[in-house]
Amino acid sequence: MKNKLLMISLVASIIVGLFLHDTYLGTITMLAGFTNVYLTTKGSKWFIIPDLIWISGMIISLILKGVISDIPLYIFYLIIAFWQYREFNKNSDKNGVKWRNLSDARFALMLSFGIILTLLFIVPNSNFAILGALASGLGIIGSMLLANRYYQAEIIYFFVNSLQVYIYVCSDLVQLSLIPLMFWINTIIFLIYNRVDEK
Repeated sequence: MKNKLLMISLVASIIVGLFLHDTYLGTITMLAGFTNVYLTTKGSKWFIIPDLIWISGMIISLILKGVISDIPLYIFYLIIAFWQYREFNKNSDKNGVKWRNLSDARFALMLSFGIILTLLFIVPNSNFAILGALASGLGIIGSMLLANRYYQAEIIYFFVNSLQVYIYVCSDLVQLSLIPLMFWINTIIFLIYNRVDEK
């Protein structure tokens, strides 16, 4: 059931994206992002290839649109992708990644740290400076938890992707906003269907 829902969301997103006008950069980034969404949510180690493509495309697109405050998040994504690949490769079987659970206290601490990071990423005179900085701060914490296979990373990404969809739509990056939108949908699917294998 989970795989069918993921495939439906992937195909539906591509169909919608084909009706939106954008450059080749946007199209390539969008398709790589959708593939990354699917493979990451399945817990496949092969997420790394489309991951590097869509992250690079997003950084270029954000620079061109002047959304500078969101760029630190994607630079960090680029770095953490290799750690995530290592963890997924070491801790997966034929059913995918073995997810871990984080205590409520540690989760609250990590969340607080993400909010503090927000203050470091506020870029004066940037479009959506505060919201972009908040997405970056929380997104960095979420990516760290995801790279270390913590289930609660998806809870953080639920809020991060909501912010990103709003920012990108308002920045005339409608096509690219479909990527965090698909992450948002697949986050819900992940939280419903994935089991936490270890404490």
